[in-house]
Amino acid sequence: MLSNAEDALLLDIRTPADFKAGRVIGSKNIPFADLTKRMSELEKHKNKPIVIICKTGQTASGAANLLKKAEYTNVSRMAGGMAEWTGQNLPLVRK
Repeated sequence: MLSNAEDALLLDIRTPADFKAGRVIGSKNIPFADLTKRMSELEKHKNKPIVIICKTGQTASGAANLLKKAEYTNVSRMAGGMAEWTGQNLPLVRK
């Protein structure tokens, strides 16, 4: 996982309900189904690190490919997704 010092955007592509149930501190929610039409919201992060978060790490690959095709230069996915994160008892924000 990239550090905050690198000014990485943590992009959570899960549903709004899943996001509210528990998310990584500082993450931004754009559901995968909405990613194409909301990509303009990410424009200022085009040359900064973006870490994509999903439930298990699988859907994040598709989202990463979409961003790479749109010339985002530093895209990665959180291996294991939120399942891995919660499995390791890492901190969550719930609202």
